[in-house]
Amino acid sequence: MHFPRIMTVTTINTINEPFRWMDQKISTKTDSVIFRGELLENRLFAEISRLAAQRDSPDLQIVVGRIISETAEDLKDHKVPLNDHSLVIEPVTGTSASKKRRMRFFIHEAPQYLLYIGQIVGAIGRISNTGKDFHADTIICGGPDLPIVQVIPQSVPQTAPVHITFAAGPYSPDNMLIFDSIADLEVRVRDNPPDVLVIMGPFLDVNHPSIASGTVQDSFGRPVSFEDVYREEIIPKLARLARACEQARTQLVIVPAVNETRITAPIPQPPIDKIPGTIWESLIKELPEAVKFVSNPSTLVVGDMRILLTSTDSLSSINSNVLFKQGSLGRVDACLDQILRSRSLFPVMPNNLRIDPSARFLADIREDQFPHIIVSPSLAGKRFIKKISGRVFVNPGFMSDPAGTTSSLAEIVINVPAGDPNDVVGRITGDLVKL
Repeated sequence: MHFPRIMTVTTINTINEPFRWMDQKISTKTDSVIFRGELLENRLFAEISRLAAQRDSPDLQIVVGRIISETAEDLKDHKVPLNDHSLVIEPVTGTSASKKRRMRFFIHEAPQYLLYIGQIVGAIGRISNTGKDFHADTIICGGPDLPIVQVIPQSVPQTAPVHITFAAGPYSPDNMLIFDSIADLEVRVRDNPPDVLVIMGPFLDVNHPSIASGTVQDSFGRPVSFEDVYREEIIPKLARLARACEQARTQLVIVPAVNETRITAPIPQPPIDKIPGTIWESLIKELPEAVKFVSNPSTLVVGDMRILLTSTDSLSSINSNVLFKQGSLGRVDACLDQILRSRSLFPVMPNNLRIDPSARFLADIREDQFPHIIVSPSLAGKRFIKKISGRVFVNPGFMSDPAGTTSSLAEIVINVPAGDPNDVVGRITGDLVKL
């Protein structure tokens, strides 16, 4: 058997079984939300108090709380667009730092901000005479500090660049159920094999027009089942791709997706080999043992760096409904920065993503395992490889667009340290590839 060229590919925080997301106690869901809020609240209270003390103005006051929308609350619809006349700031945990009450939150005097529902912020300003309004002139959006970038010490120093490729579904166009993009990926591996190939679902997208309508047909127009599509189209192509990776000594990593037709588990999702069902058993039997199945989300350790992976669009959940006033970062970059500062891949609450509310903490970013690279396919903006706040964000695009005209992936290279090994931004180069 061939072995991967990079032997330090491991995973952490792997989930082994689907979480139940119904029939849960409200207190269980609430506790999971409060936990992260407490951590951010303490940091924000310390930082906003320090900034207020520098102002030396006795009539200034501080507040730390969670942003909600008065309009969305009245209409019971979190999709209502935010506007700067309907913001409310509420206590995070009921501490004295949060003033123990809700107040309308006015932001017109603040020079810059990026605000969204569920965000925890600190602010300096003035409370109205009625005590019901807070007029902010300074806002700290999310955690005020980020951990210093430090790579993982290695027992064996890196002596060669590490080449990693990321590909994400869907893998078929909207007008038919063909999966040529998986075959294209196989050709790419044979011609230019990476050290690690990460492929993310969905393979059979539940949002595909044929799947959504229930009119699944083969190339001759005959009705077929979802299982037929997996067995006859998807699994054989994935098996050939896996064998190509084995021959090229490329470590293949497979990430599940919430939009997969035969996966009902919400985020966080277990690896595909831990999901019950004959379809996945058939797939696993066809693949070499060296294939690594990971959770969604999960953290992959490659060499001396942590790569946080999710097949779910983490950027759009923030970018789709924000109030943004230009600061040092553009809107998309500021949204990505919020993922770091909120310590969560999915900080917007509530949102329309299928997330187990009692297990949201498994999508949080732990201080002791802070990632160097975050990978999430997104519809927000163009494909990108961005370097923000000392970290690298990768949006690889999709292996098939709706028209079937574009197939794209992302490739990064972790280079050998030429100086400071903690210079993550300087050590990583990348490229977006169209097949």
